[in-house]
Amino acid sequence: MRYKIHLILSIACMLILSSCSKDDFLDFLVGPQPKFIDNNQFVPGFNILGVIRPDSVGNQTMSMVHVERVLPAIGSESDSFDVADARVMIYRIEDNQAKDSTQFDYVNNDNSYATYQPLVFKPKAGEHYKIKCTDPTLPTLTAETIIPDIPTIVDDNVTVNGSTITLSILHNTSASMYDVFLYTADKVIPNRIMQSESGDTQIEIKNIGTITPDAKLVIYAYDKNLTEYLTASNVFIKPNTYRPPFTNVTNGYGCFGSMNLLVRKL
Repeated sequence: MRYKIHLILSIACMLILSSCSKDDFLDFLVGPQPKFIDNNQFVPGFNILGVIRPDSVGNQTMSMVHVERVLPAIGSESDSFDVADARVMIYRIEDNQAKDSTQFDYVNNDNSYATYQPLVFKPKAGEHYKIKCTDPTLPTLTAETIIPDIPTIVDDNVTVNGSTITLSILHNTSASMYDVFLYTADKVIPNRIMQSESGDTQIEIKNIGTITPDAKLVIYAYDKNLTEYLTASNVFIKPNTYRPPFTNVTNGYGCFGSMNLLVRKL
């Protein structure tokens, strides 16, 4: 039996070697590799995570931009990712023209990120925004997003059947993905689903347990940019696999997107 297993493995390796090129075989062993070696010198740049959203807590908007700088792999221990003196401007765009602007200021909130938020900012669904981050030592970063519409539950109908909740979200091309959270009995049950290419998006939440009187659904709708960021895979089984950096901004790294939400009591 051991001889047969060794024979089968030997034949499999021979077939692999004989049916693919050397480059294909290396990809099979260690994962895809870059087709070139980048010999350019390190170029500094912004690395951001910016989210525009219409909701607020009290008088504080929930829109924010985390701002960092990229650093070389080998550098001084004194180098810091944080950028506390950048100029972060958000422009509302109509007909390809900036109609008004809002400055996001650095907020010292004692967390591990350099966060920028505005004093007053009231964006709305369907509005088009552009970000511009500037600093004398870094290239100017830009990106754009359009805020999704508030998610709409078809016929406002949420069905509870035993331990399962079902509902449908009205098809809307402004959103690419939804996160649906059920809050009940001191627990949170998440459910993530991509927007259907056509037709309404069907949601099914299982094993809900007891529905308490204060139970509610919170549905987040994400634009294309945030959807790409949240679904970019960070899981890999080949540690030597080359993975290009993710970004959907211009002249830098990171993500600038938008979201909207619906809160509904059950």
